[in-house]
Amino acid sequence: MNFFGMDLAEAARLVESEIFGDWYRDPWGWPELRLTEMTGLEPADVGLIVGKGAGWDFAPSFHSFEIPKSFFGQRPAVLLDPVTRLLFAAAVQRFAEQLEVELSNWSYGWRYRDGSRANNSEERDRYRQSQQDATRSTFSGETDITSFFASVDVPKLLETLRTLGCSSIPANIIERVLTRHNGLSFRSGLPQRSTASAILAQVALSPVDDVISRALEQGRISRARRWMDDISFEGDYEGVYRLLLEVQAAARNAGLEINASKTAITSAEQKALEFERADQRVIRTEQDIVDDDYPDLTMTVISDRELLAAEDAVLQNPREQSRTELGLVLRSLWKSSRFGRVAEWIDASRWIPHGADHLSRYLREAGNAGVVSLDSLNAWFVGEHTSDWPHTDWVAAQHATAIAAEVMSNDAVKVLRSWLEVSQNAQKLAVAVQRLASVEPQPTRGTLTHRIDSAHDPILIRLMVLGLLASGAPVSAVSGHLDRTPSLKLLHRYLDNHNWKLPTVPDDFAGTEGTQPERTPAV
Repeated sequence: MNFFGMDLAEAARLVESEIFGDWYRDPWGWPELRLTEMTGLEPADVGLIVGKGAGWDFAPSFHSFEIPKSFFGQRPAVLLDPVTRLLFAAAVQRFAEQLEVELSNWSYGWRYRDGSRANNSEERDRYRQSQQDATRSTFSGETDITSFFASVDVPKLLETLRTLGCSSIPANIIERVLTRHNGLSFRSGLPQRSTASAILAQVALSPVDDVISRALEQGRISRARRWMDDISFEGDYEGVYRLLLEVQAAARNAGLEINASKTAITSAEQKALEFERADQRVIRTEQDIVDDDYPDLTMTVISDRELLAAEDAVLQNPREQSRTELGLVLRSLWKSSRFGRVAEWIDASRWIPHGADHLSRYLREAGNAGVVSLDSLNAWFVGEHTSDWPHTDWVAAQHATAIAAEVMSNDAVKVLRSWLEVSQNAQKLAVAVQRLASVEPQPTRGTLTHRIDSAHDPILIRLMVLGLLASGAPVSAVSGHLDRTPSLKLLHRYLDNHNWKLPTVPDDFAGTEGTQPERTPAV
């Protein structure tokens, strides 16, 4: 489907590529946004008006939540409603090729190259290759931007887009989404965890790129590279220092601020060693095929000979580990069925909120393997989430996925019931809806029926509708709620097209093999 130059099929491909590894995990995998559902899509299905009075008759909505970036740090995140997510992706892709012209070859990640969306794995390889000649210079400078996405000056970015010739309905969609997001009292800048946002973020950094390109052209530095807002370059001390000052000024003029704690000049030799150590981390990893729920995707795991040493290093000081390191180690452990220190990982759970999703998958696999008892997992979950420890909503929801619905204790089910009744967090509600619809459908229907009438957040209404259907409610009980929520028009269309059958919940969310049959509700 192509409307106003926007390819909705290509936008659906982009959205599908984001689902694996997204901060929010939908139990049913956003079925209304799949590529197969774009066939026969009408403009009105996504709020587009064609012909006289052409435009986008739709109000974007955002569901906010917090994600642990580290033990202390929290990352602001938003979840776009389905229609906004699809149209925002389509609108940005409409201009992606002309925006590519503004990017230097030495900027990497989340971009277009030669008119096509670049594969980020290949971009990472290019980025590493750019580091190989660092020692040809004497000194290396590095810096990045503080709270980059949240700090992007939206009015300036929109002005830049207009200057670059971005106009018409797709440009209006971008402006509507960004202005509405930037105007929220609890968020600013660009929506995070969005490839469309990342492509626009590259444009926001064009003033910084300009001063770096000028320094390269004038021979004041020898080489440069940028991975989103992580910037490094080499040259003599005077040239590197001067450019750091120029980058700071250019960033500030664009409404951004460099991170002084991550700004430094080191010897190029030292920087080359840092690059080499990072590459060694890559060299001793392997690629493994992701579960069949995510075709054509791979994940990185640590090779067996290094794994136990890496596990030991993490467990010695868990809260100081990065999310990347935690994910790499825990993913590798459960993939290779090494659960010998599972009790220590359980003890460490409070200190690694930023690895809660990876830890929960590891614990569930350990339980399935019989290494840790299901009673112990239930006791851990209940103890943590009835205690006074300040677990964030996202962490609590991730921990719940460590236990499949069918093996949850009565006390664990009671915790999820409380989420079903009152939680305003999408991930908590998603886990509660999926688990409880399976083990106690009738009470779940009752709770959701009571709650949905007063709900206004489209994301929460969507989950309640799916929960009602999953727990056996008739179509008549949910169709009115879909009709009153424009954001859910795509979901209504999907359900109509599939005889109101819900897709199977992926095993890695449900936690068990083959326990989620399709349910067809009564008409």
